Amino acid sequence: MATGGCAYPPWMGVGCHGWKHLDGTAITIEEFRANLTRCKATIEMHTGQSPDTVAFTWGHFNQRMLDEMASLEMRHAFSCIHGAISYPLRQSKAIERIDIRPELMIEDFEAIVRGDWDYLGMLQYTRHLLRNRHVR
Repeated sequence: MATGGCAYPPWMGVGCHGWKHLDGTAITIEEFRANLTRCKATIEMHTGQSPDTVAFTWGHFNQRMLDEMASLEMRHAFSCIHGAISYPLRQSKAIERIDIRPELMIEDFEAIVRGDWDYLGMLQYTRHLLRNRHVR
């Protein structure tokens, strides 16, 4: 039974994205399981519904994560390709996404959709460079 007031329409699904927003490919399978289990339990507590869908954090996943999802009764999963939406849409099972925030001006939104400005993509690229700066 739901303990909070988080009702949502029957046509809308609620899924897991992880409790700590961790890259599942960069942590142990035990950490992945704990992160997903806590997220799932919290959603169940507030909605009374048991989510069966996972959106992989940062779009990263591997076979061990897919195997673990089955043991947690997760039936659906998807990933995202971060970046400007391409036309025609890429042929992939990954959903294209862009970072949109309520504080953006309409000009910022238009630039993001065109692919001219991408804060989250820049941040992810910078993190990648910093993580791999010692590798040559």
